[in-house]
Amino acid sequence: MDCRCRVHTLLFDFGGVLAEEGFRDGLTAIAVAAGRDPRSIVPTAYEMAWSTGFVLGGCDEAGFWRAFREATGIAGEDAALTEMVLSRFIPRPFMFAVADAARAAGLQTAILSDQCVW
Repeated sequence: MDCRCRVHTLLFDFGGVLAEEGFRDGLTAIAVAAGRDPRSIVPTAYEMAWSTGFVLGGCDEAGFWRAFREATGIAGEDAALTEMVLSRFIPRPFMFAVADAARAAGLQTAILSDQCVW
């Protein structure tokens, strides 16, 4: 059996690959600013992202933050909390260079990400 194959397409995730992991880092900053332990707040926030459907586009930003506030007791305006997250999605230029090089070599490239609301 001939197992040789040729790669035609590269898919890149956004958070944690093309950019720093802003969601986790932002949630950590939110917890610290509220004087709370990120080791409990971050997993709770991830649970809220899944249980509300936010990660799949089934809930808007306001619904996610409402569930987050109810689950954690952390207060904050939606816009301020969102900014703490989005400002930490810092692009990684070297990864964009990898994507550019792959495209220049004839590969198709795309972003496949669960960042469907932001």
